[in-house]
Amino acid sequence: MQVDDGPWQPARLAPQDNIDTWRQWLFRWNATPGTHKLTVRATDSTGQVQTADQAPPRPNGSSGLHNTVFMVQ
Repeated sequence: MQVDDGPWQPARLAPQDNIDTWRQWLFRWNATPGTHKLTVRATDSTGQVQTADQAPPRPNGSSGLHNTVFMVQ
């Protein structure tokens, strides 16, 4: 998890059903008022970090980072 383009921080992962399912995660953060951007990336079981380079799902699966911008009041 990355908050406002700061350093990458680990999120807590929920238990894994099996190797082919998505996992929920939790990131506790003391949000301050204002506009913020959260960015996420995945890390596989070998420690390989998801690339920021965007690629379509076919033929090898999509890549790229996901982010969302929101306001805290």
